[in-house]
Amino acid sequence: MNETEAKQAAVDYIRNSFINIEIELCDSPPVGIYNSDELRDQWVYWFRLGSDHRIGGGDYLCVSKITGSVRYLGRYGE
Repeated sequence: MNETEAKQAAVDYIRNSFINIEIELCDSPPVGIYNSDELRDQWVYWFRLGSDHRIGGGDYLCVSKITGSVRYLGRYGE
């Protein structure tokens, strides 16, 4: 197995391990995550992978309403 195959095996393992995916559409991005004008043409989602029972902040991503491209915004909150 070469490096590329090993990396793909790792990605597949991680992808298959997160059977439980929780995702919610945000009415508006959290204050401070990004300029609201920048996200005007984006759907913004909060998400959690797996059975992670964290409290506090969350991970966010956006999907362009125009192109459909997905961008990870990062983790925000406590």
